[in-house]
Amino acid sequence: MARIRIKADGYFKLSKRHEDVSKVVEDSLEEIKIILMKGSERDPVNACHLNSWSVSDNILNVRLVSGNLVRAHVGMLRLKKILAKNLGEKLKIGIRELGVTKLDITLDQKMDAISINKVKSIPKVGNVFPERDSTVIELQELREQDLRGNLVDRLITLIEEAAIEKHVAFEHVQPVIKVSKEKKMLFSG
Repeated sequence: MARIRIKADGYFKLSKRHEDVSKVVEDSLEEIKIILMKGSERDPVNACHLNSWSVSDNILNVRLVSGNLVRAHVGMLRLKKILAKNLGEKLKIGIRELGVTKLDITLDQKMDAISINKVKSIPKVGNVFPERDSTVIELQELREQDLRGNLVDRLITLIEEAAIEKHVAFEHVQPVIKVSKEKKMLFSG
């Protein structure tokens, strides 16, 4: 299995705007870090990390970066749980909606053109392109229902299967070395 890095730009639509939202998020950062690391304590490189966040109007924008163990889309759901609890207790604000506007999957394996075309045909895949010794897969916008339904995990499985497949190009087909003599056909009847 190739190493995977996931970068997700997500948002949380809050029930109302409040000037103290950023303060509550800042106070929750330590708890967020612990929850996002849960399940990958032994390998923090493959854990999910809150890279950046910002509040504008009633939208909380976040950027999560993750590896194989705790993936970014799972981190979004964990983050919602913490934020809903803390914002609800302190400010009486709920989370109306969550989504991922951009999700990039970087597979540390170069794919051939046939595999790239196969991956491009998968639903929700926006763009696929090689980058140095890896392949970057950009997904279209995802909603909370997609995240809860493990759509990203299923897509990653399909992408890994397509990357592993070996395709034979015409150059790799062996030429015929020896041809036997033509034989006369005899019919008996």
